[in-house]
Amino acid sequence: MALGFLEFDVYLTLSVSSVSKREQFEQALIASENVSLIIELGGEYEYAVTICSRNPSEVSTFFDNLGKRFGDVIFAKAVAIRRVYTGFGRKYLMNKKVNPIVQMQFEKKTCTIDETDHEVLKGLSRNDFSSIAVLARQLKIPATTLEYRIKKLKENKIIVGSIYGISMRFLGVLSYRLILYARGSTEAFRNQLFEFCGQHPNIINFVHGIGAWDFELGVEVERDSDIVPIVRALQAKFVDQINKITTCPIFRFLKVQNYPFSAYPLG
Repeated sequence: MALGFLEFDVYLTLSVSSVSKREQFEQALIASENVSLIIELGGEYEYAVTICSRNPSEVSTFFDNLGKRFGDVIFAKAVAIRRVYTGFGRKYLMNKKVNPIVQMQFEKKTCTIDETDHEVLKGLSRNDFSSIAVLARQLKIPATTLEYRIKKLKENKIIVGSIYGISMRFLGVLSYRLILYARGSTEAFRNQLFEFCGQHPNIINFVHGIGAWDFELGVEVERDSDIVPIVRALQAKFVDQINKITTCPIFRFLKVQNYPFSAYPLG
């Protein structure tokens, strides 16, 4: 992030039998200003959570506060710092090869924003407007001002692109997260894996992280069984580089808000 925040990807499994307590825990995550993404999963982990924070100590404090409120409900936790996110788009719906749709990474050069920029980013992340004119009316600023602000935010790499959010389950498409644990992470291997993912029609995004695992892949398929040949192809092609692949089916998105901050100035 050009605003100086790191993104921490956290996979969680809870040890809680009460439905109401689980729901309260979910609502606490959703209400957090620093949480931009919450996904309910199946398999080894129950949730994938992305936390925007300036440093690891803030993430530790975040979980300390959850512990004070809910007790020892987290049974398992794995954390990695997101280095680069690349969204390829849904290549299986396209009839020609395209460059990555969007790419986000931590920028060494950081920028500051004023309160108007903050309100613009909040408005864009809500996804409840049909046009720039509508958003300008919601924010109570002229449309020309909004267009200029968006242009400057793009120039400063605070806005790096735009995408359409589609609920693919309504089209009968199944979504998965693949978590890859590598034996090593050389630049050559990363480039080869990135190229493989960019060419595979069903791999829609690629994350390179540093921490408990090394890579995350977003995959969409028509049938449960379709995920198996994708995993096997990765294992076969990178037999000397990949130690383990964890497959997590995605059940639902509890929160998607790429700019989660509500208060200004930013914490």
